[in-house]
Amino acid sequence: MFFRIGRHDTAGEHKIVALVQNRRPAFIEPHQKIGHGENRIAPVGLRHRAGLRRLVLLAMPAEIRELRRRLQQPASPVGRASARQESGIAPDATLKMLRLQYAKAPSPPLKNAPAAHRDLEDELIALVIDRAFLDEADEIRDEMAFDAALRAGRPRLHAVSQEVHELVSNILGQYQAIRKRLSGLTQINWLASTQDMQGQLDRLVFRGFLQAVPWERLRHYPRYLRALALRLEKLPLDPGRDQRWIRELQQVQEAWRERWQVACEKGVVDERLEEIRWLIEELRISLFAQEVKTAVPVSVKRIRKRWNELGL
Repeated sequence: MFFRIGRHDTAGEHKIVALVQNRRPAFIEPHQKIGHGENRIAPVGLRHRAGLRRLVLLAMPAEIRELRRRLQQPASPVGRASARQESGIAPDATLKMLRLQYAKAPSPPLKNAPAAHRDLEDELIALVIDRAFLDEADEIRDEMAFDAALRAGRPRLHAVSQEVHELVSNILGQYQAIRKRLSGLTQINWLASTQDMQGQLDRLVFRGFLQAVPWERLRHYPRYLRALALRLEKLPLDPGRDQRWIRELQQVQEAWRERWQVACEKGVVDERLEEIRWLIEELRISLFAQEVKTAVPVSVKRIRKRWNELGL
């Protein structure tokens, strides 16, 4: 089954062709020929979403230009007070400042991650498009559904871009501050703690993390980073206590990390391991920064139980 999505500007310059086979959609670049050996069909899932994103970019050139312009400016003052109160860092960074904060982020853990070499501006725009238009990407399988997604998303594009800019400003501001503080800690007897914190930071923020991490988890990042900053403050007061908590954490983290690293090398996302991953982030808060509060009840015992329930 084939269908054609026609998107034309006033000069009729755009035409986007989509191929659907066995009700599995994939999107092909504009003007790409469809013929034997010539069509590059992207699989359903992340590539399907990327294809939809490309359609949105081509269907709304004026809106996307305005979005790029707004991203050059600081985030709106509306959310600054609450964000500063939560993290101590105001989300007022321009795109230039955000790029500098992001510059030292490591490579992604997932092999062949698609967003690893993209510019931060493109990552931000992709995230805005996903939030505004593609919450139900799996349901967009024809022109009618695509047009409905455009109509629903267009009125909220500005608000979503503000939300994304403020959140990412908060995340990268905290990330840079923590990374700088960690790099200044050279005490040998703190090495186990600093290595553990650096490993946590690298798993949270890496090149392409805005595409790799679901929005519902990104929203928790300021809390994760705030807890990590508090742990850093506490470390000089009682490094022995910090390392006792590390040993407790390792009861579940090491088994998870072994399985997770194998999955990353294969380029596979295992949803069961992702669920355990975020429970471990909550456990870190429970152990090292109780003041921040966890989103769910968590303990080593609870995580082990869930591990078994998931068949890991």
